[in-house]
Order: sequence, then C-alpha cells, then structure tokens
Amino acid sequence: MNRMCITSEQLFNLLLLVFSSFFLYHAFHITEDSGLGSSASIPIMAFSVMVMASLMALGKSIFSSVRPVEKIPRAVFLVLLMILLYSLFLEEIGFLISSLVFIGVLVFAINGSRLVTSFALALLVVLVTYLVFRIVFKVMLPEGMIPEREILFYLKNLFN
Repeated sequence: MNRMCITSEQLFNLLLLVFSSFFLYHAFHITEDSGLGSSASIPIMAFSVMVMASLMALGKSIFSSVRPVEKIPRAVFLVLLMILLYSLFLEEIGFLISSLVFIGVLVFAINGSRLVTSFALALLVVLVTYLVFRIVFKVMLPEGMIPEREILFYLKNLFN
C-alpha cells in the first residue's frame, strides 16, 4: 500500500499559492480604474508573479523524487503564530506595544536570550523604527492605546 504524504516543502508552497492567490484577488479590487497607471497595477503585477512562482515551486516539489517526510520545527509555528497575532492586534494595541511584544517574544524564544536582554533589544529596534518612520518619513503608524500625538505635541511645545 503506497501512502502519499505531503512534505513541509509542499505544504509551504501550497500555502504560498493560497495566500498569493488571495492577495491577487484583492489587488484587482483596489480601485475601479484598470489602466497601467492605476494604483492597483503594481500589486497586481507583484502578486501575479508570486502566484506563478508558487505554482512552479509547488509543481517542482510535487514531481521531484520522493523524500521522507520532514518534521516542521516548532520555531516555524511560533513565528507564524506570532505574525498572525501581531497582525490581529496591531490596530487595537498600536505599533509601539505590539511591536515590542512581538520582537521581544521572538528574540526570547528563538535566540534563547534572557528576558530582560530580549526586551531591551526589542525596545531599541522599536524606538529606532518608530523614529525613522514617524519622525523622519512622517508616516502615521497605528496609535492604539498610547496617545502618541499628544505626547509628540507636548514634547514639541516643551522645546519651543
């Protein structure tokens, strides 16, 4: 009895195909305009390439020689779970807190550092990222529970 098992590579390629197809579908609904100069043209092109590449990778992984089933490391599941939770709570909690928790937990779990060291590194990364995007590029990041505008207004008035 020949039992067919799916490998982690095939599972990854299948998930990549599903997600890129999902995003391609939604890219077509970005705007009513359908020209090459529309705001949807770049996402449509990018996700079309992703769909084709994931189809080719899935086909290659299916039709290649049979390999034993690999066990997917727990770290992969942890990273996927953390990305899902991060994307779910980013708007409600805000960029600063959710990014601090996301990076701190991942560094602690994957690197095995001490908890204080992991969150100190996460705090440094989040602050640098915040300063670059919010102050230099003037990009509005999800505010969440921390009243960033009021704090920045207070700091601005403090130095004027």
